[in-house]
Amino acid sequence: MDLSVSYIYGEAWTFTKKHGLKIAAMLLFSLLITFAVSLIGLPSGFLGDYFDAIQDGNRKAIEKLAESAGPNVFAAIAQYAIQFAICAATYALLIGCIRGNRTSLIDAFKLRPMTYVKFIAVEFLYAIIVIAGLFLLIVPGIYFGVRFAWAPYYVVEHEDASIIDAMKWSWAASDDRVLELLGLALIAIVVIVVVSIVGFMFLAISLASNSAPIIDSLAVVLIAVYLAASAFVSFAQAMAYTELDNKEF
Repeated sequence: MDLSVSYIYGEAWTFTKKHGLKIAAMLLFSLLITFAVSLIGLPSGFLGDYFDAIQDGNRKAIEKLAESAGPNVFAAIAQYAIQFAICAATYALLIGCIRGNRTSLIDAFKLRPMTYVKFIAVEFLYAIIVIAGLFLLIVPGIYFGVRFAWAPYYVVEHEDASIIDAMKWSWAASDDRVLELLGLALIAIVVIVVVSIVGFMFLAISLASNSAPIIDSLAVVLIAVYLAASAFVSFAQAMAYTELDNKEF
């Protein structure tokens, strides 16, 4: 088992060059679908009125429209359900590309219905544990986050495993590897933060130019770069999981 930065991120870069477009497509698909679902509960003509208010600089109209939209429970539930479903399929695709046994977008979604349910349950349980740990002076939250982060991957690949099986496996697999895994996670965070900061800087420069073609072109480039960085980081995390899955204990 090799969790060194050079190996994990070196392999992640190799897989990103080979399969990065697929992962980027999944991430973009998730963003577009969830955005579309979020529009379901909006009043008729809301978007047109909202954009008009922005162009006119009418702050009161914008606030009034925001209040009129209100929370939509159905849209929120549907949005989260779709996000989790696509996330589960993305994990399956990442693992499949690394293992070489599930490399198409269609195959990635061919998980058992119960696997999606278990994936959502594991993600919620993981979130609760991490949040509870963060309230306990932050450090326990980070520790639990590293120890249980691999359960969602496990439950996607091992579809017969239970939620408890996945959590137990993640805890056992990450034993004595916390510092290595934390280091890999910190690098992933740095990559995304740097890409985001550079992106915002270039976006600010383009907005200052007041040139619509430049703004549109740069926006497309920034989205592409962000998706590529996200695919790279995702492969790194999936590589760490596959290495942990090779651990004997």
